[in-house]
Amino acid sequence: MTKKNKYIRILIFLLCFISIVGTMYYFRPLNANNVFLELENVERIVFSVRFDEKKDIEFVNAEIKGKEVEYFINLLEMTKYRRVFGETNIQSQADAYDIVIVHNSNNYSIVINDSGYVVVDVRNSKKKYKILSSKNDTLLKLIDEMIMPK
Repeated sequence: MTKKNKYIRILIFLLCFISIVGTMYYFRPLNANNVFLELENVERIVFSVRFDEKKDIEFVNAEIKGKEVEYFINLLEMTKYRRVFGETNIQSQADAYDIVIVHNSNNYSIVINDSGYVVVDVRNSKKKYKILSSKNDTLLKLIDEMIMPK
């Protein structure tokens, strides 16, 4: 084996190894603090639009403050998330909420759908995530119960 062939094999092996490790790092489970911009000092949360696959768009305009904000943030923190490639429009796929998190420093929007996808829109940068784990109920059902009690 020549020196050049040995060098090429080592280089290919290193590139494959770096690609595998990089992919594993990119798709590792993330907690809510890594996904959402800021979850501390949230003034209020506004649920603006409810997308329903069976009906048209429903404007909710529900706002929560105080202890309900803490409950909602706890719901977000209970779950683990994974980065996802692909289209960021998740409203048309299933039932979804468009939510605005109001901060004293800045606001940002998130969209959560029933299929377990979350899109975080911060300063015109949309990032898509998949919910990996949550309690028995889906996150969207818990949100429904929170803002539209029976």
